Amino acid sequence: MTRLFWSLVSFLPGIAFTSIALAGDLVKPGTYDWSGFYVGVNAGYSFVSVDPIYGEQDFARKYGDGLTGGAQIGANWQVDRIVLGIEADLQKSNANGTAVLDLAPSEQTIGVKLDWFATIRARVGYLVTDRALIYATGGPAMVRAETTIYTNYINTQMGLAGQSTHVETENRSGWSIGAGGEFALAGNWSLKAEYLYADLGSKSHYYLEPVGNGAFLENQTGGAVKFQTVRMGLNYRF
Repeated sequence: MTRLFWSLVSFLPGIAFTSIALAGDLVKPGTYDWSGFYVGVNAGYSFVSVDPIYGEQDFARKYGDGLTGGAQIGANWQVDRIVLGIEADLQKSNANGTAVLDLAPSEQTIGVKLDWFATIRARVGYLVTDRALIYATGGPAMVRAETTIYTNYINTQMGLAGQSTHVETENRSGWSIGAGGEFALAGNWSLKAEYLYADLGSKSHYYLEPVGNGAFLENQTGGAVKFQTVRMGLNYRF
């Protein structure tokens, strides 16, 4: 998935130049032209869902959130009122989510913190007016995340107790889908609003689980991470 992601990114310049070359033949005279290459910035908010698994027991799913901001690059190709495109974005984020498993009297917490995420997506849009575009979008997604597993082990019958913390930073990949709207401002500027949903799939983590008196056993936990992002963006079209 990682190799495919960056391979797709490498096609962006070629698509942009092709869009510009064909734009004159595909856009009706006298209308606003969405075709061509663009760059932009964005900012918004992300909501993270963590749904890990401990053995055969499901965690209580809990949600977290945080700010996100970044930049995008893309290209459009307008055919009458249909606007086809491709866009790649890179985002910095401090969003995080936590799930807690109550194994009374023991307890385990799994936290996932997003460091950055990136997507490369196709866009299919329709012009409501010459300057108002609505679109659907989707494609592969990648994220750099830090997973923290904290275990507080208590065995009252045997009088045993212990704690452990496992931290792992990793790249995860999945898919994203969303929708948005974009409005052309004066000159080559446009303003957009977008909703994006990303599913990063499930992954297992191995950690040392305390069993009391300073002893540990290797154990495994894992689960699914998903997040939703709502953001505003500003693009400049060349």
